[in-house]
Amino acid sequence: MDWSHFFTLLLSTDVPRLPDLDVLRWGRRLSWGLVLAGFGLLLLRRRWPHAPHWAQLGWVGLMLVSVCLPGQWTPSFWLGLAFQSPSVMTTVLLLCVSVSLLWPGVCHWPNPVQVQGLWRLGLGGVVLGWVLLLDTFALWPMSLYSFGFSPAAVLVVALCAVVPWVMGQAQPTWRVSMVLMGSVLFVHVVLRLPTGNVWDALLDPLLWVVLQVAWLARGLRVLQGRMKGD
Repeated sequence: MDWSHFFTLLLSTDVPRLPDLDVLRWGRRLSWGLVLAGFGLLLLRRRWPHAPHWAQLGWVGLMLVSVCLPGQWTPSFWLGLAFQSPSVMTTVLLLCVSVSLLWPGVCHWPNPVQVQGLWRLGLGGVVLGWVLLLDTFALWPMSLYSFGFSPAAVLVVALCAVVPWVMGQAQPTWRVSMVLMGSVLFVHVVLRLPTGNVWDALLDPLLWVVLQVAWLARGLRVLQGRMKGD
């Protein structure tokens, strides 16, 4: 076996495999529909904790139908103009939120927003966002964003997802993290959404901002707790 040729293919970013145009168009629509549905359910449950089940299902159905409308009539058209497509991670997270809120007694999948300890995965997103931001200023010896088109980048992300399991850290939080990362990688490898770059599948600007705000709020709560303790 020619190992040099193997590693050349593994690291190759010359001809990135992009998503099919039809897959890209409908993937963007469905992603925005799931994101709007999940975010709307979170707001609905916060403002109306005892909202009837039919109202919650109606909201989800309305969002999924709305993104199927043609042209400028769909909200995904305007959201796509402003923010392109949400990452696969954002879509999967809000899909899990919707399922856990709609069928809490049937689905044993935990609500990612309420999983204690999942902030560690969020820290990875914060760090990745800053690394990619610095990459836009060419501050690294290689283009890390371009590296995201190579199969090696997918392998690196997969290894990072399973390392805690291999090391014996199989707490529920890490299992949730592994399922999330595995789902994102599966969609990315099969459909190449949203751009064919694994970094775009893991993170988008909106999710990055939310993660940073969440970490800032966590830090302030810890600081206030220490001040009260003193």
